[in-house]
Amino acid sequence: MTINQAQIVRAVPNVDRKNVYSFVAYFNMYAIHFGITKKAQVVHFLAQVFNESGALKATSENMNYSAQRLMQVWPSRFKTLEQAEQYAHNPEKLANNVYANRMGNGNEQSGDGWRYRGRGLIGLTGKSNYADFNKCDLITEDVLKHPEKVADYPLCLMSALWFWEKYNLNDLADMDLGGSNGEHIVEQITKKVNGGLIGLAERKYYYRRFKREFGL
Repeated sequence: MTINQAQIVRAVPNVDRKNVYSFVAYFNMYAIHFGITKKAQVVHFLAQVFNESGALKATSENMNYSAQRLMQVWPSRFKTLEQAEQYAHNPEKLANNVYANRMGNGNEQSGDGWRYRGRGLIGLTGKSNYADFNKCDLITEDVLKHPEKVADYPLCLMSALWFWEKYNLNDLADMDLGGSNGEHIVEQITKKVNGGLIGLAERKYYYRRFKREFGL
């Protein structure tokens, strides 16, 4: 199944239009290789990607937080305002701290947290995930050596497609036969993508928009 620019713009009028052409072109080129061929799969993939990327506006994780926001996002790590202020509005220092010794990253001094921060239309995060994506037969760039390239097309989209296939999200999407259970499936997929239910209302909104556009 292919998509076109007009469908995307009708479904999401505030989409970042300068990126729609690349998104559509590369989606039509690569989606089939990652098993996305059915209407429900396309609708659910788009709903998640449009939330994660802010309607195609962001392909790299924004780590620029105020101290107050840090305490909300990472309450177990930043328990006092004094702690949070040491990392407020310092994206590199923050990423090296919160992603240290996780997901294949080294310690805080290694710089891996910042080097392998979330990039792509579904944030590829952590050295181990970059290493796994690097094994994909379709990519020609060495994303371990050049992780910044994951923020650009086509890799920002290919990494999202790779993530979708890796976590078998087509299987969940296939359970949506166009009935009333679709939004429950959005919740299940969101847990796989997000690790929780952050942004669920917006994901459901995009799901309904794309569902209507594609006639699911």
